[in-house]
Amino acid sequence: MSHFIEEPLPHWAQSRSKGQYTELGAQLCTRDGRRTGNACVVAVLPAPEDPRWTFGEVYEVVTDMGTSTKLTLLELEGLFHPPEYIFKVDKIVEFTELNKKRYLEGSI
Repeated sequence: MSHFIEEPLPHWAQSRSKGQYTELGAQLCTRDGRRTGNACVVAVLPAPEDPRWTFGEVYEVVTDMGTSTKLTLLELEGLFHPPEYIFKVDKIVEFTELNKKRYLEGSI
């Protein structure tokens, strides 16, 4: 029997993460807000066919302000803390739109 009480999931999360940056929907909390905002993994793309490419798959992420970018695993690990939660897919757009609105209103 565990003596720890498990906290309920946030309303936007479908599950807890296994700490893998590469999970679709992984919640990515920024290590340095001056470089990038919080983000979410929205796609896993195959490695480019160029034989000089040695970084493996490419991951598309969307930040909390809606900016989309493609990063390698090494870049994900450098920019973000290991994920704790997996977003519900339908909450990703809601998450970015709400943050954009708050930013424009000056509340964040």
